[in-house]
Amino acid sequence: ESASGSGSDSDSDSGLADRDALVGPDRLRRVAANERAEAWRLLYVAVTRARDHLVVPLPRSDGGADRSRDRWLDAIREGLAFPRGGTDSYELRLDADPNRNAIDVGVNDVDLFAGRDVPSRTGCDLVARSPPRRDRLAPWVPRFLSPSTMYPLTEDADRYALAHLLGEPLHTTTNAVADDLPLRFDRLGPEAVGTCLHDALTELVARGVDERAIRAGGPAVRAAFDEAVDGIRTPVGEPEREGMFAFFETVLDDFVGSDLWDRIADPATEVGIERPLDGLAEVGGLEFEIHGRADFVVEHPTGERFVTDVKIALAEPTAETRRRYEIQIAAYAFLAAQHGASDAPVHRTVETFGVATETTTASWPVDVVHRRLRRLLDR
Repeated sequence: ESASGSGSDSDSDSGLADRDALVGPDRLRRVAANERAEAWRLLYVAVTRARDHLVVPLPRSDGGADRSRDRWLDAIREGLAFPRGGTDSYELRLDADPNRNAIDVGVNDVDLFAGRDVPSRTGCDLVARSPPRRDRLAPWVPRFLSPSTMYPLTEDADRYALAHLLGEPLHTTTNAVADDLPLRFDRLGPEAVGTCLHDALTELVARGVDERAIRAGGPAVRAAFDEAVDGIRTPVGEPEREGMFAFFETVLDDFVGSDLWDRIADPATEVGIERPLDGLAEVGGLEFEIHGRADFVVEHPTGERFVTDVKIALAEPTAETRRRYEIQIAAYAFLAAQHGASDAPVHRTVETFGVATETTTASWPVDVVHRRLRRLLDR
């Protein structure tokens, strides 16, 4: 399948875009095209590994919506010559290979939630056979949460439920990447680039690399960067890698000039890196598990602590992004307070480096965590 489409002259004149075309800046379209190609490869593997039987669930109707072929539905129907609206089994002729027999395609046209009569049996059943009362089920409530995704999930649980269960990033907004960045996005998208640079930055602190070496961008910096890039499965070409490193150097310049670095470099402080912060919150008689991982927890001899998360920004943060940060650092403070043995203050911040350099401090109280969790119960 082509990653982009040009369409005919008549389509262009009528203002209709090719529904298979990928829109947006060229460098980001390359990333999307790679992801689309990988999805189609996985689909091909899934439908060509069956030996005797292949079960393909298809909706009875698509509601007449003009859906993109990238959703695979039309491709499956066309490949199986499945008649729209048809409910009868049929024979699929393999015209491209006259030496092979036709394939029998059985159509099981039943309601997805249909039941069946089960003959009574003697003895004790080991499994339940009563169908669930779907019209009486309470709304699904996520019980295991992450501070970094708490805001979008509590804003719209139904929208983000599947991505939450799959462990995928929950993006509340899509920011345009600045054109003047040295990032090519040949193989890696913005999410992967930010993750690589974030991992390299925290690794430099873990290895105790000093400010002079970081500012010089010497072998220690390059080693941490290369290990972070090599740690992902997607191979990255040399031009893309060098562009990422050039941007990483600007990130590091901002990092070592920040208050966060001053706290980390202070010999009197104890620095925890990628520290797990786990705890429970009870709301309405229901317990929620919150599992976080703070990038840096800096503790002074007095017991005063700074819980900080670092973000690598490829675009200017939006107001919604900042609200997400507020919830995240409030959750970190909530968890850190549960772990602390003293009444010393806990400061929480999100430090952003890259296109934007800013510090987001907590203006919301810690009990906002309970209020957000209550929204999950009241929806």
